[in-house]
Amino acid sequence: MFCDRCGMALPDDARFCSGCGRAIVVSRTGGAPAARLDRHLSILGVLWIVRGVMRILLAGWLGFIGSRWVGPFGGALTNHMHDFPHAFPLARLIGTGMMLGSVLTVVIGVASIVAGWGLLERASWARILTVVLAFLALLRLPFGTALGIYSLVVLFPEPARVEYEQLAHPA
Repeated sequence: MFCDRCGMALPDDARFCSGCGRAIVVSRTGGAPAARLDRHLSILGVLWIVRGVMRILLAGWLGFIGSRWVGPFGGALTNHMHDFPHAFPLARLIGTGMMLGSVLTVVIGVASIVAGWGLLERASWARILTVVLAFLALLRLPFGTALGIYSLVVLFPEPARVEYEQLAHPA
């Protein structure tokens, strides 16, 4: 038997790798390490990192549009539309909303990257963070919904929790 992380040869009764410390998970059908959740974790990790990068790019785009469009639009409203005296607060409200939306998008993007990295590293905290983000992602049609459903199907059931705890490294 060999460690699936570092490749070190292990005795058949080993519970942990003496080289890297990884817990050795043996399936009920034989001596092979459990691979079902392990394979899905790699896919999910990459997908969450890609989603996080896309969210951060979206935040940059919102910031760019907010600074280029809302500023001149607010100035045009205030300077040229005397019949609309409350235009300046409206422009400020739109600009503030876009700024807060950009900040929230960056926070969720960074959290998605951290969750993906945690899944790839099999960190003990990554499953919980990913489940929380998966519930939030259900609202983002269509790709966020698909990723949220896939994440919840893989990580949320009780057998997946037990299997993840066996694969995970302590924090």
